[in-house]
Amino acid sequence: MNLERMLIEKTYYESFMEGSVEKHPALVLAEAYLDARRKGGKGLPEIRFAQGEVYFAFRDYEAAIQKWEGSDGSLGQWAVKNTADAYYELGDLAKAEDLYKSVESMNASLKAEVALQLFSLYIEKGREDAASETIKGLISENPGYPDAAGLARSFFEGRSDWDSATELAANEIVRTKSAEWADILISYVEREATVSYPPVYFNKVLTVLYETDENRFGQLAAALWKTYRGRETYFDWIKEFNLLLGGLDGVPAGIWPELSLLYKESYLDFTTSGNYPIQSLAPIMPSLLSNWLAIEDRRAIGLAASALLAWGGRYPAGISRESVEIAEATLAHSKRTENDFAEGLALISEISSWAEGQGMHIGPRLEWIAGELANFRTRHIVTAGLKGSGKAHVLSQILGESYPEAGTIASSALAFQYCDEAAVSIVTDTGVLEAEELGGLDGAENKNGICTFLLPVPFLKDAGLSIIDLPEFEGDFLSAENLDYIDLADSLFFAVDASDPLTEDQRQALGQIREQAPGLPIHFMLTQSGEPDPHAFEQASLVIKGSFPNSEVIKAGPVPDRERLFESIVKAAVIGTPERSILGSRTDKLLLLIRKTLDHLLVQRAEQEKGIQETIESKEQMAAKLTGAIHQLEDIESERIEKVRKSYRKRLDEAKAETLADIPELLRGTADFIKEDSDFRTVHLSLNDEMNRRLNAYLNETALPKLRVSLGEWLEETGAELSKIQEFLDEMAESFNTLYGREWIRLDCDFRVLDDWQRDIGRMANSYQLDKVNVLLRRTPSQIFLKGAGKLLGALPQNNAMLYNRYKSFVENEDYLDTARLVNERFLMQFDLFEKAISRDLALFFLNPHQVLLGTLAATQEDLADCRQKAADMKKNPARFHDPMALFGIRLRQLEWLEMAGSGNG
Repeated sequence: MNLERMLIEKTYYESFMEGSVEKHPALVLAEAYLDARRKGGKGLPEIRFAQGEVYFAFRDYEAAIQKWEGSDGSLGQWAVKNTADAYYELGDLAKAEDLYKSVESMNASLKAEVALQLFSLYIEKGREDAASETIKGLISENPGYPDAAGLARSFFEGRSDWDSATELAANEIVRTKSAEWADILISYVEREATVSYPPVYFNKVLTVLYETDENRFGQLAAALWKTYRGRETYFDWIKEFNLLLGGLDGVPAGIWPELSLLYKESYLDFTTSGNYPIQSLAPIMPSLLSNWLAIEDRRAIGLAASALLAWGGRYPAGISRESVEIAEATLAHSKRTENDFAEGLALISEISSWAEGQGMHIGPRLEWIAGELANFRTRHIVTAGLKGSGKAHVLSQILGESYPEAGTIASSALAFQYCDEAAVSIVTDTGVLEAEELGGLDGAENKNGICTFLLPVPFLKDAGLSIIDLPEFEGDFLSAENLDYIDLADSLFFAVDASDPLTEDQRQALGQIREQAPGLPIHFMLTQSGEPDPHAFEQASLVIKGSFPNSEVIKAGPVPDRERLFESIVKAAVIGTPERSILGSRTDKLLLLIRKTLDHLLVQRAEQEKGIQETIESKEQMAAKLTGAIHQLEDIESERIEKVRKSYRKRLDEAKAETLADIPELLRGTADFIKEDSDFRTVHLSLNDEMNRRLNAYLNETALPKLRVSLGEWLEETGAELSKIQEFLDEMAESFNTLYGREWIRLDCDFRVLDDWQRDIGRMANSYQLDKVNVLLRRTPSQIFLKGAGKLLGALPQNNAMLYNRYKSFVENEDYLDTARLVNERFLMQFDLFEKAISRDLALFFLNPHQVLLGTLAATQEDLADCRQKAADMKKNPARFHDPMALFGIRLRQLEWLEMAGSGNG
């Protein structure tokens, strides 16, 4: 055992035991000590040091301390460390810490042991930060010191200090190239303990693992990839890792399946989610695709190769010519797989979902076509022919009465499929209209649509066929609408009349079909009208076979043998067309449909932009019209309120003037109540009562009826005026609704105000009870004189004549204007209050139109703001639409590459 190991393990005393194995170490050292003293003291420090070890071993820590405190020389710093160990064992941690810190030595082992002891001491004292710094310092200075890394790992894991644990593991991998530490780091990554580290941090570790352990290199890379995915550092990881992988020599293929899958998933995510702009993908995709191609298993490399070629065809920057050549060579030897069609279906589904989020749609008709392409349980026959070809007659023989009569849906393509229960519908770009029978579709919009018939026809079920019947050709032959259904065909049956086979028009029509679908199997249905002519059938068959030697020619008509007809159709459509060729053909058609879908979305986008601009203009016009209507309504309301109020005031003023003129005369007329034999002592009281009686009678029998009539006329005039206003507002609402083509607004006024007025006027003008008016009991000079004279002279009969004349003269000549004003004020008080409420009531009359117009204006302005924002977003950030469309195009092009490569090897 070397000296350092003995000092670390406190077995230095064993160096004195040579030849004295059977003696106790304490005895041996005591004898050595005495001998050294006799010889002048040489070696005494070392002996005292060894004695301390022995005492320490026997847990006599105080004796050990005494020995070590007196030890100096070459082992002095070890003695200080050991003394600290003894204090540590005694529980005097403060003294131990001070002694540990006082050790000064360049000896690496001593420094390491002191650090380990301090590390343990700090843990015991609960000073975990100090413990962490101590163990980190030890590993930094002496990384290979035994047990240091293991202790540090346990400590870091125990306190969940994953950053420190990660750094330790990474450094140990680089230092030791240990598989164990690689597995430890991978476990940290998998528990997402490393997400705080930038991806570049792991470059050195990955490089070391690539050089020493390719398997663990792949495991760590895959774990890091999954950890960074979905985080802000994801693109940094993709960039850094692919830069690293691209710089490594001799990268193997096919040994990292999980990494290959992550490349595929990332590629699909980047190119289909619509969440990534091209600008952010351009810097990372070339290296990602090149590395994917490099590591992919050669048995499944087609997807990676086609992806690189598809991206490089659109964005060639950063992709080397060597990678392109490798991809092309790889695809040249690849084979078409059943997954190609599934990939196409997944792509069109993703496009559909994305389009819905953009406020667009693929459309039911294209979705129907995609669904039919995916229905491999059924083969699709498309039937076609020129006008007069007899096609309808043959189909009626196959489908029976279910086939529509001529001209019923002449402009529509028809699809016939088996179902236990019959049903019919029209599928268009805008929707699906279903009906129980054909008549239920009368009047349905059928532009660019197809009528689908679900029929309980045994032949369709038994043969596994569906028939798509195109309208008879004429004029320019194939219309653009029918091209989509040609693409749906697994085989085409062209009807020709046996009496005139393959005319120039028929050949042109077949040429169009060949141009549209070059590999489509074409067969012929020979029809004949009138009496059967076997010779004509044979001649026509020879003509057709001469131009179409691989086509089947089916004799159909005028009264064909149905069983033989069915057998011929099945032979041509099913037996003559292998299942695998249908798979490839439908994949090609699906990809063509996807391209049409993308073109369709581009058209929709242009229409959407145009529509938004048109909507903005329309909303602006509507907002202006609504604002004008609101101002106009405010003017009408103000004018009508003033007009109605003035009309009411005029009638009230007329009534007031009339009563002011009538009341004084009425009061003067009460002179006839005075008689010569009246009791002039109290006549003023009875006369005042008479005046009040006559005033009440006048008001209820004359003034109030006149006012009631007058206000009734006013109410009628006002009602007519308000009805005219409602008519005007109805016309205004109708103009708005006509402009927008729907029942958009109603400007109904509240005519309950007229009912309320009629009730109030009826109540006020029904009857009136005048509170007693003091006409003659006021203290005017003339009245005081008369009342005084009456009291003084009224008791003497001879004075009656004089008093009679004086009273009568007074009554007949009194002014009474103040009394008239007082009566008027009381009489018309409630009518005056009614006038004050007219403005408020008419405001309620106009309230609903105001609210409707203001609410509609607010909604219109809100819609206008939204439309303007959408237009601004489209103009400001067109990449939000065009980037996903470009990425869908790349995915489509990738599938087309696969199909082109597979078509030659399928």
